[in-house]
Amino acid sequence: MRRLSLLLIPLVLSACQLGRDYPYPEAPATLDYGPHPAALGTAVTITGPADPYTKMGAEIYTEQNLTGESYGEMLPRQQVRLRLPATPPPRSHTGPILALPEEIDPLVNPRHCTVNTVTVSNDATYSVPVFYTAAAKYTGQMTAQWSPPRTYTEVLPALLAGGKVGFLRTGLLVHVDHDVTVKGERECELEFQNSSETLKIDVDLKAGWNVLREQDVVGTDHTRDTWDVAVTGGAADYTVTP
Repeated sequence: MRRLSLLLIPLVLSACQLGRDYPYPEAPATLDYGPHPAALGTAVTITGPADPYTKMGAEIYTEQNLTGESYGEMLPRQQVRLRLPATPPPRSHTGPILALPEEIDPLVNPRHCTVNTVTVSNDATYSVPVFYTAAAKYTGQMTAQWSPPRTYTEVLPALLAGGKVGFLRTGLLVHVDHDVTVKGERECELEFQNSSETLKIDVDLKAGWNVLREQDVVGTDHTRDTWDVAVTGGAADYTVTP
């Protein structure tokens, strides 16, 4: 959802550089780890990784001006404690489940896809919330990335690893109103010059809250940049409490 901003992240993340064969578990997407499943109509709290630019101790909102109902707080070590309500919060992005790939990557225009085999098992509706919190204060190189400096930032997704050849992120929250399987592949031209993307998705979403992971690998075919994107479940990255 924020691929361009991720490209700006400096290589202070060298301790967790991503390689082309970065191993990660094929975890399910549904937040049913432990004794408290996030079933349809159930409110739960999740704890896990968050965006690296968040401010520790800050509260979480659905408004960019950081007002209204609080949905949790930022913890030390770039972690978040986030309350997911029984129904998606206000201002969530919604649409037919077949459009979920465009929600994951808004840089892709479906009209520019030469291959699209993505199928869904039924006509479920998805909701993707956006949560905001206070941005951390940085100096030097990191300050220059945002001009003028922003007072807020999105809580999720979280960057698990990043480097010159791609990145791995988690915390892509998706609420669906019915159990549904999304599976397939698409090859598309991106909205910026000389770039193309191949996206593969294979997830079983259950009614209620789900979490996705996205692994992007950057390459080139000598004439253009290429992106290989794999979307899988990411529920194992978060703990769930009632």
